[in-house]
Amino acid sequence: LVQQYAKFCDTRYTRNLIGYDEKFTILLLCWDKGQASPVHDHASSNCWVKVIDGQLQECLYDVQPDDSVTLKADNIYNPGGVTYINDSYGVHKMGNPNLDRVSMSLHVYSPPYHKCSTFSLERPLRQTVSIGVAYGAKYPFMEKQLEDKTCQELNPIATNLDMLINCLKAEFQNPKPNWNNINLLLTTLQFSESEWKQYLHFNPDQYNRNLLSINEHFSLLLICWAPNQKTPPHDHGTTGASSIRVLDGVLMVNKFFGEESDPLRKSSDGCTLIASGQNVIFQNEELGTHTTLNGSSQHNAISLHLYSPPYVECTSKCQRSVIPVSYCSRDASKATRLPPTVQCNARKMLFVNFGSFAELMSSIFDQQQSGNNSSSAVENKTYSPCEVKHLISQTCFNPKEWREFACTTFGQNSRNLVSCSSSFSVYLNTWAPSQRSTIHDHGGSHCWIKVLEGNLEDSFLTLDPETQETSLDKTCKLSPDSVSYYSKQAIHQTVNPTQSFVYTLHIYSPPFENCYCYKSCSPAPVSPKIGRSPNSPLLHRAPLDLSQN
Repeated sequence: LVQQYAKFCDTRYTRNLIGYDEKFTILLLCWDKGQASPVHDHASSNCWVKVIDGQLQECLYDVQPDDSVTLKADNIYNPGGVTYINDSYGVHKMGNPNLDRVSMSLHVYSPPYHKCSTFSLERPLRQTVSIGVAYGAKYPFMEKQLEDKTCQELNPIATNLDMLINCLKAEFQNPKPNWNNINLLLTTLQFSESEWKQYLHFNPDQYNRNLLSINEHFSLLLICWAPNQKTPPHDHGTTGASSIRVLDGVLMVNKFFGEESDPLRKSSDGCTLIASGQNVIFQNEELGTHTTLNGSSQHNAISLHLYSPPYVECTSKCQRSVIPVSYCSRDASKATRLPPTVQCNARKMLFVNFGSFAELMSSIFDQQQSGNNSSSAVENKTYSPCEVKHLISQTCFNPKEWREFACTTFGQNSRNLVSCSSSFSVYLNTWAPSQRSTIHDHGGSHCWIKVLEGNLEDSFLTLDPETQETSLDKTCKLSPDSVSYYSKQAIHQTVNPTQSFVYTLHIYSPPFENCYCYKSCSPAPVSPKIGRSPNSPLLHRAPLDLSQN
């Protein structure tokens, strides 16, 4: 999750917006080597800080009547360290004390504020500045004054954001939404400065994407562009449509052509200019790979973006980077409660721990047919194996969490049962250097394997029904973050060809209870013996030894 929002700058530290509403603001601050803030107050706001990576130094000062400051405390916080300040504690300066590594910290402000006072260490001096200016940003997080606007030729259908979202929800209830109606709705949209100002956050380092609403049919984002900012080359998929309503400023949409593996080239007739007040609808398949940019080098721009099917993070086609969203307090929070397949299509990454991953797996596999307790969602065709594979491939785990459950002291084939139900089981496997499994099946279970760290080699084999002997069919390499699917009939052997430990996540449906290990003669059944892990009462060790023939 931090990787999505982390953005560093050589000349100053950066403030990256994660979420907000009228009561709080959450930012990830990225500190390059030796960078620090000025001495500042918090404009009667409360501030909580947690160190995510590296170290953070806090110098606390008292403000004297003449606005000079005197040092009263100097503290260093390590990863996981938390501190709090408000103006009754004094003013402070924060920074990265190290010249050989970067730092990151999470900051929560309540209530949000846009201006604060800074103080000089050299002489008595207090200045009231915007947060962005105080922290070195050319175009700060700020409120932008908007003129109240509406279409003079047509009566507005929606006069505020709530009405707009409700109208969109009603339109998308139709099996085939009428995009002419949607165009009219967005073109005649009336908005006011008081309606939109809480969503206007400008970041000097990256355009800001504010998620206003999302459901299984569409997502609605408000995007704030500083001068000359643009998206990386990206697409919105090959189905559905999207629209851009420019609320203020001018945007340009440039289409590209060429294969993804080749350098992208701008299409000669693929430039669309969208002026303030205009709404343009694009068919996603026709739009293809494109960039969107603020066409002004001097002025900010604001635009409203509608995507169907829903689309959240912007993923670069060339750099494989992800531009995240800032979460506001509207029904954007429902994104985590969307059906798993909708989340896969709408999001490029799902950040999970073992608990939330189990919930996702449960939402897929626990949909059993009435009266058939042995069947899973895969048998019932609720989700195809490819859809499950896609979902698992989108999930991202924190290595600090799964490493706590990995074991490298149990010898070969260490297996932790991290989650199970009547319809699935999930194991965390640790592969010792040069370890190989026996040739085996999965006892009639569907299986998906996600590589968390390291590289493996996998061999698929075919069983001769007469001789009961196996022969090599194909081999493949399993790289970090890759996901492989194994059907109920699959027979394979996995090898760690490296001199490092490798970690994999295994998902089985129905739950993995037994398997056949194959030799050069008849297969022999093997049942896993589940034992309680000494490391945690919530986990079980499954010492199914597939490492010996």
